[in-house]
Amino acid sequence: MSKVAILVACYNRKAMTLRLLARLRDATSGWADHDFSVFLVDDKSPDGTGDAVRSAFPAVTVIEGTGNLFWNRGMCVAYAAAAARGPWSHYLLINDDLDLFPEEF
Repeated sequence: MSKVAILVACYNRKAMTLRLLARLRDATSGWADHDFSVFLVDDKSPDGTGDAVRSAFPAVTVIEGTGNLFWNRGMCVAYAAAAARGPWSHYLLINDDLDLFPEEF
């Protein structure tokens, strides 16, 4: 079985981030031979992104940022959190404005 750590960094894009996670769930649901785990860094979003993700997707590991990480450092924090819980076969880095289509995943 392949273990895949999916890394996401976000800031203040609650609706977009929730949509990404829903599409990611749908796109990966048919992959029985893969274990997917999502590590999301919320960089102190004032719109409540982190709490919304925790509520809608309890399996997602939400890591609170400092508010000064931006995308690059946020992804580094997500990677460090995932690496600490590995080992992983693969890492998938995605942005929250990405559109996923299950038939293409």
